[in-house]
Amino acid sequence: MEIISSKSSNLLLPKELLKSFMKESSESKSARRSKLRERQRFDYRINADRPVCRNFFLLYYGESIDRLKRRQKYLIETGTIPPAHGNTGKKPKHACSKKDRETVLRFISNFTAIHGLPDPGRDLRSAKGRLNNYLPTVMNYMAVHRIYKKSMEDSKGGVVEYHTSRRLWVDNFPNIIFSKTKSDLCMTCEEHKKLINISVASGNEEEKIESLEQAKKHLIAAQNERNHYRHSIEISKQSYNASINSKQKARPNKMHYSWDFSQQIHYPYEDHQVGPIYFKTPRVAHLFGVCCEALPRQANYLIDEADFINKGADTVISLLDHFFEFYGLGENHLLLTADNCIGQNKNNAVLHYLLYRTLKGLHKKVKSSYFERGCFVFTRR
Repeated sequence: MEIISSKSSNLLLPKELLKSFMKESSESKSARRSKLRERQRFDYRINADRPVCRNFFLLYYGESIDRLKRRQKYLIETGTIPPAHGNTGKKPKHACSKKDRETVLRFISNFTAIHGLPDPGRDLRSAKGRLNNYLPTVMNYMAVHRIYKKSMEDSKGGVVEYHTSRRLWVDNFPNIIFSKTKSDLCMTCEEHKKLINISVASGNEEEKIESLEQAKKHLIAAQNERNHYRHSIEISKQSYNASINSKQKARPNKMHYSWDFSQQIHYPYEDHQVGPIYFKTPRVAHLFGVCCEALPRQANYLIDEADFINKGADTVISLLDHFFEFYGLGENHLLLTADNCIGQNKNNAVLHYLLYRTLKGLHKKVKSSYFERGCFVFTRR
């Protein structure tokens, strides 16, 4: 078996290889006499049947004579046990103190109490018996560490760097995670999970197979809609870039929009419940957002409860018409995506409004698609 050169593999000369080259006998023999060996001799080989001289051996492995002698001396005196590092058992100068670690952990706990939300699924298994807490999607470990460093500017304590703070976070708070863009709880998936668990507990194989097939069918439909949603966004980006790069600066041919309603937003917002407002109800606002993913840009309509009529198709049509008039890009082919809500989106009134836009010449073609019931796949919130 040939040995790969250290020049090509960028590996150090192994001690096990040098040990195989050692002469294990305690006596050196010649044609006239034999005597006790005063120093250890080494044979050098490239492979089992190819002995070479030391100079060629060093050239082959890209080593120096001094380095080879140090390794041979260590091998004779100690063996193949790897040497201990010089800082073994010593505390590094830049080590994080106990006080600094407690400060970081206390900051993460307080930050989560203010900005975190408990897991709507209440699944204690995924976080080792502790309830998951989700931080906003727009945040990450680096963003939270920047906030931590800014909060430590006026204090006299030391500041823990990013990698150490992230390691402390993962080791001590595995239940504090960042919400993903598609982490909404799907009631249909939860119902399928319950049916599967019930069928497994009862031992009925037919019900188990049927429950698995229903869950699989639902997930495949949601995945197909998600792929269609991403494909529509990619088409819109290409159309928008082509319109910008063209000499005539024409309006884009295709553009994708998605919208959704968010109701019961209370303000002023209190992260912790204040005693005096326990028996009071804060003011409620309704949020309607329309997102153009190709730019990306989103228009939000904030409606006070005093001005809100209802959350039906008429309100959706009015807001969409205002958006297309003042914020639309004037595209020819319109691609729309919304959730599968009959009262707001998937009804005859909205379809007739889209048909009206084509008859009036505002768009040449409108294609509307809706998500699988319960599974939302918006890339933004």
